[in-house]
Amino acid sequence: MVVMKVFFIVMAVLLVVCVIMTFVLGYFLSAYMVHPDAKSLEWIREYETNAGFWRDYDSFPKEEYQITMKDGYTLQAEYVPANVESDRYVIITHGYTANRYSSLKYLHMYRDMGFSCVIYDNRGHGANERCVCKMGLTEANDLLEVIEDTKKRFGNHIRLGLHGESMGSAMTVFALGKKPNVEFAVVDCGFADLRNVIQKKMKTLFHLPGFLCYPASLMCKLCFGYWVGEVQPIRALETNQVPVCFMHGEADDFIVCENSGRMQEATKGYSEIHLFPNARHAESIAVDETGYRRITKEFLSRCEMLDE
Repeated sequence: MVVMKVFFIVMAVLLVVCVIMTFVLGYFLSAYMVHPDAKSLEWIREYETNAGFWRDYDSFPKEEYQITMKDGYTLQAEYVPANVESDRYVIITHGYTANRYSSLKYLHMYRDMGFSCVIYDNRGHGANERCVCKMGLTEANDLLEVIEDTKKRFGNHIRLGLHGESMGSAMTVFALGKKPNVEFAVVDCGFADLRNVIQKKMKTLFHLPGFLCYPASLMCKLCFGYWVGEVQPIRALETNQVPVCFMHGEADDFIVCENSGRMQEATKGYSEIHLFPNARHAESIAVDETGYRRITKEFLSRCEMLDE
């Protein structure tokens, strides 16, 4: 009898310890996610220079400015006019840990097609004040305000589109759910829902079981204000009518390309999807810039955004 009591006490203690450790681990996983290792402008400048995408950006006319959000948070932005007079504009949003200079690989392409470009540092990134990252939830509201600011700044007559990479794609898709006055969206290597990305990375990066996503989500809600399950851009596409071009690298092992396939099936408006062989995460344009430019140009022609 004594042995059985000791056994059950030990088992109960082990169970309590396991539960505590699970939630402690969940907290650290959630904290790791919401506090990105945001790269400096200088770091990304060097990276893009080495990747061959800085090019002659220093010679471009440009204007740096700030956009103050309704909650008082300030975003650092940059306007780069087209190299020809045009009423076509595009807002390019970057991914997790990056900043506005990460958008240059796309900016060159759009300027060559006669688009003026707005690039900016996402909340908590680049030259902005550090804060909790909500993986597209709060940041999508920022994008909506950037859209509004762009219309006020350059005129309601402009023809405006969106281009998002990785977390910037999530922001773009979330924003589409709010019916912004935009004419197209290019969604590059975006995720349909955050949970599938986290579960995959727990297994491959941390060698942890995927179910830890759930205690991590609980700790994320308790400590940082949102559930991982809330981050489902795909749901914003259920009533979307804005034309969307999905781009994804077939070798992307961070956000697998099936995410773009699921989102294309979900959107109600015109859409197309293009997969790039051998391209890893956010590398599609680097692997095949000629093809990427051609696909984008053809998509924009179908959206009647380019002159015949």
